[in-house]
Amino acid sequence: MAGKKPKKQRQKPNPDTPASTPTDPWDGPVRGTRDADDAETVRIPVEVINDLVENSPEPEPSSGPGPDVDPVPDAPDPRDMHISNLEFRLAESEQLLEQTRAAYRKREKEMEATRARLERDRKKHLERSRTALLERIFEPMDNLSRSVASAGNWPDKDERITGFLGGLEMVERQLRDRMEELGLVRFDPTGETFDPHLHEAISTVPVKDKAMDGKVYSTWEVGYRCGDIVLRAAKVIVGKKA
Repeated sequence: MAGKKPKKQRQKPNPDTPASTPTDPWDGPVRGTRDADDAETVRIPVEVINDLVENSPEPEPSSGPGPDVDPVPDAPDPRDMHISNLEFRLAESEQLLEQTRAAYRKREKEMEATRARLERDRKKHLERSRTALLERIFEPMDNLSRSVASAGNWPDKDERITGFLGGLEMVERQLRDRMEELGLVRFDPTGETFDPHLHEAISTVPVKDKAMDGKVYSTWEVGYRCGDIVLRAAKVIVGKKA
């Protein structure tokens, strides 16, 4: 009959070909293969691989490098380096300050010693200048004292001579007072025990009184001293027991 398609013949199954089970997991897609050198390809089901991945234990986090691994040193903090630099500079400044203080104390002691020495020298110079000035007055004072003593022994003194002698005695007293204000002391050692540091014996005189033995019998010239310094020893006559 024209226009009728011929029926497709049903192919008979080959008894030598094993029947495949559609539910076999090993017929699924392949995730891995064996080595390329192997002629046969191994087919691994996807379900098996997924199951192995899901059930595999997770690796524990590492607490640090192993015993054979050296730890990596941390980079230095710039702030710590700045602090260390400031501490070093502070130590240097403190050391310099202590050295400066020691040098200042040393210079201060030297200045104190210098001031004390200058003060001693000033006093010595003043003392020498004063004694040099006073020594120039010894002779005029002695001459004035001798004149007053000699005029006092004049006989038959009238009023004018008596008034004149009174004026001389007043000048002598004023001059002695002014010299004592300058530190000059006039001493007459008559009756005192002879002292070679204060007296100069010009002669001796025999005495009957035992108490006058070794004493100043009379003073020929008075002595002067300024403080503890004897400017002129008194010239005396010493008594000696006969």
